[in-house]
Amino acid sequence: MFMVMFVLDNYEKLDEVLSALKGAGFSGVTIIESTGIFRRFSAKVPMRYAYGAHNLQEKGNATLFAVVDNEDQVQNGLEAVQTVVGDFDNENTGIYCAWPLMITKGIRKR
Repeated sequence: MFMVMFVLDNYEKLDEVLSALKGAGFSGVTIIESTGIFRRFSAKVPMRYAYGAHNLQEKGNATLFAVVDNEDQVQNGLEAVQTVVGDFDNENTGIYCAWPLMITKGIRKR
Protein backbone atom coordinates (compact mmCIF):
# COMPACT_ATOMS: atom_id res chain seq x y z
CA MET A 1 0.00 0.00 0.00
CA PHE A 2 1.04 3.59 -0.63
CA MET A 3 0.25 6.98 0.85
CA VAL A 4 -0.41 9.65 -1.76
CA MET A 5 -0.14 13.31 -0.83
CA PHE A 6 -1.20 16.08 -3.16
CA VAL A 7 -0.96 19.79 -2.35
CA LEU A 8 -3.38 21.62 -4.64
CA ASP A 9 -2.31 25.18 -5.32
CA ASN A 10 -5.63 26.39 -6.79
CA TYR A 11 -8.34 25.68 -4.21
CA GLU A 12 -11.06 26.42 -6.78
CA LYS A 13 -10.14 23.21 -8.64
CA LEU A 14 -10.73 20.98 -5.61
CA ASP A 15 -14.04 19.44 -6.72
CA GLU A 16 -12.69 18.78 -10.21
CA VAL A 17 -9.57 17.12 -8.74
CA LEU A 18 -11.68 14.96 -6.43
CA SER A 19 -13.82 13.82 -9.38
CA ALA A 20 -10.68 12.98 -11.34
CA LEU A 21 -9.26 10.96 -8.44
CA LYS A 22 -12.54 9.10 -8.01
CA GLY A 23 -12.45 8.29 -11.72
CA ALA A 24 -8.89 7.00 -11.25
CA GLY A 25 -10.09 4.52 -8.63
CA PHE A 26 -9.38 6.42 -5.43
CA SER A 27 -12.07 5.35 -2.97
CA GLY A 28 -11.26 7.80 -0.20
CA VAL A 29 -9.43 11.09 0.13
CA THR A 30 -8.80 13.16 3.24
CA ILE A 31 -8.79 16.91 2.64
CA ILE A 32 -6.98 19.42 4.85
CA GLU A 33 -7.03 23.18 4.28
CA SER A 34 -3.43 24.32 4.33
CA THR A 35 -1.06 27.11 3.45
CA GLY A 36 2.61 27.36 2.64
CA ILE A 37 5.39 29.64 3.74
CA PHE A 38 5.13 31.76 0.56
CA ARG A 39 1.48 32.66 1.20
CA ARG A 40 2.09 33.08 4.92
CA PHE A 41 4.84 35.63 4.51
CA SER A 42 3.72 37.31 1.29
CA ALA A 43 3.18 41.05 1.47
CA LYS A 44 -0.21 42.13 2.72
CA VAL A 45 -2.20 44.83 0.97
CA PRO A 46 -2.46 47.95 3.16
CA MET A 47 -6.03 48.46 4.40
CA ARG A 48 -6.42 51.86 2.71
CA TYR A 49 -6.24 50.07 -0.66
CA ALA A 50 -8.67 47.38 0.40
CA TYR A 51 -11.64 49.73 0.89
CA GLY A 52 -14.73 48.08 -0.50
CA ALA A 53 -13.03 44.74 -1.04
CA HIS A 54 -15.40 41.88 -0.29
CA ASN A 55 -12.86 39.12 0.12
CA LEU A 56 -9.63 40.11 1.82
CA GLN A 57 -8.71 36.57 2.83
CA GLU A 58 -6.85 34.70 0.11
CA LYS A 59 -7.71 31.02 -0.14
CA GLY A 60 -4.88 28.74 0.80
CA ASN A 61 -4.08 25.30 -0.49
CA ALA A 62 -5.85 22.01 -0.10
CA THR A 63 -3.69 19.08 0.95
CA LEU A 64 -5.16 15.70 0.00
CA PHE A 65 -4.15 12.33 1.44
CA ALA A 66 -5.17 8.93 0.11
CA VAL A 67 -4.10 5.35 0.70
CA VAL A 68 -3.95 3.23 -2.44
CA ASP A 69 -3.10 -0.43 -3.05
CA ASN A 70 -0.25 -0.25 -5.55
CA GLU A 71 2.06 1.85 -7.71
CA ASP A 72 -0.30 1.63 -10.68
CA GLN A 73 -2.94 3.49 -8.66
CA VAL A 74 -0.35 6.08 -7.62
CA GLN A 75 0.49 6.68 -11.31
CA ASN A 76 -3.21 6.72 -12.32
CA GLY A 77 -3.87 9.36 -9.66
CA LEU A 78 -0.97 11.46 -10.91
CA GLU A 79 -2.23 11.36 -14.48
CA ALA A 80 -5.80 12.15 -13.39
CA VAL A 81 -4.73 15.15 -11.32
CA GLN A 82 -2.55 16.52 -14.12
CA THR A 83 -5.57 16.51 -16.46
CA VAL A 84 -7.07 19.10 -14.09
CA VAL A 85 -4.12 21.21 -12.91
CA GLY A 86 -1.66 20.72 -15.77
CA ASP A 87 1.89 19.44 -15.75
CA PHE A 88 3.54 19.64 -12.33
CA ASP A 89 6.66 21.03 -13.99
CA ASN A 90 4.65 24.25 -14.43
CA GLU A 91 4.29 26.80 -11.64
CA ASN A 92 1.17 27.11 -9.47
CA THR A 93 -0.01 23.54 -9.97
CA GLY A 94 0.92 21.81 -6.75
CA ILE A 95 2.98 18.94 -5.42
CA TYR A 96 2.20 15.23 -5.87
CA CYS A 97 4.16 12.55 -4.03
CA ALA A 98 3.75 9.03 -2.73
CA TRP A 99 5.57 6.65 -0.43
CA PRO A 100 5.16 3.01 0.65
CA LEU A 101 3.40 2.20 3.91
CA MET A 102 4.71 -0.42 6.28
CA ILE A 103 1.54 -0.74 8.37
CA THR A 104 -2.08 0.10 7.66
CA LYS A 105 -5.02 -0.51 9.97
CA GLY A 106 -8.62 0.52 9.54
CA ILE A 107 -8.49 0.52 5.73
CA ARG A 108 -11.63 -1.16 4.44
CA LYS A 109 -11.93 -2.59 0.95
CA ARG A 110 -14.86 -1.09 -0.95
